[in-house]
Amino acid sequence: MNDSEKSAKPQRIASDIETKDDQAGRSLSVDPELVEQSREPDLESRMEAADTEQFNVRYLPARKFLMQNYVLNQKNSKSTAKNYDHSLNRYVDYLAEKTGKPIDEAERDDIVGFFYFLGTEYRRSQSTLKKYKAIIKNLHEFLQIHDSLPEPEISAARIGNVDVGKFALQESTFEREDIARWEVKALIEAADGARNTLLILVLYETGIRNDDAAKLKLQDIHFDSDRISIQDSKGGNSYQVPIRPELTLKLHNFTRVSRDPANEDCEYLFPSNKGGHLSNTQITRIVRETAWQAEEDIQRVIATIKSTPNQTGKKGNERKIHRVTPHTLRHSLVTHLSDDNVPKELQKVITGHESDAIEIYDHSEDTTAFDLAREEIPH
Repeated sequence: MNDSEKSAKPQRIASDIETKDDQAGRSLSVDPELVEQSREPDLESRMEAADTEQFNVRYLPARKFLMQNYVLNQKNSKSTAKNYDHSLNRYVDYLAEKTGKPIDEAERDDIVGFFYFLGTEYRRSQSTLKKYKAIIKNLHEFLQIHDSLPEPEISAARIGNVDVGKFALQESTFEREDIARWEVKALIEAADGARNTLLILVLYETGIRNDDAAKLKLQDIHFDSDRISIQDSKGGNSYQVPIRPELTLKLHNFTRVSRDPANEDCEYLFPSNKGGHLSNTQITRIVRETAWQAEEDIQRVIATIKSTPNQTGKKGNERKIHRVTPHTLRHSLVTHLSDDNVPKELQKVITGHESDAIEIYDHSEDTTAFDLAREEIPH
């Protein structure tokens, strides 16, 4: 990139909020007035915004390496890989639009500006900003060790010294709360139809995640042993969870009697009306809207946060965080198990973190860890 090209690029974010460089002792800052909402351009647009040749030579090899070594080789789920890739692209988008720099020319205050942008524009939490910092650090580690690429302006170690906590707005934080057992019952009673009723029962009594419930197949239900198999869960793990005989019977009746005949050929336990399985969004909506319909006042909005374009497809929208969600059911199950003084090892069996616990409780063929855990499942 020649001098004329550099001068034509947007100026780097200047200062208003100060941070301390632990090594150089410089004052770094960003001007809130210069922070604009990202356009989230596609790959072609990014290559036009930054120098095309530099984008190909410097970013794409790094992206391929990081996705392979930090994501795929660690057997992370597809959603984790997608989120990692999205975070990489967002950082590169920001550099191209706000600074006009390729990744190796980014300086510390460019990166600080990116964290400030995430914290103020998208009101991201401290934990989310830490994930972004780790990904950017991975990227710069790659640049440092790859001899065929230019040495980055800032080392990975100095990125690690950035305190992202000061950029996470406290107003964006909120505390989720569990729901009581009577509220779980009210939720189940308010469910519309056999599918939605069973979906809420399974989410609560097994504590499985949205994605796992969505992908459940008929063949994953073991009617003879009162178990459900969870395939390719978070982190790429597969495991089994025990279920009560009463839930097994409900599942049997649903699959043989209550399921919509139009879904007869569908392999998934919870089919969508449009074919295939329910999506994560559909499951969240079912639980959220069912809670609004409950006779008891169990649902409410607990926070409002600014949505990113990839969440809404639009700019400037706000996303409401509801009290009762599938995630709430998962956490409430753990709370109720603790309230009942269920041993931690059995809690792990019930919620799928069971490997060590099974060894502890499997004393004989007559009494297994799953048998003991099954008796402790709240209902």
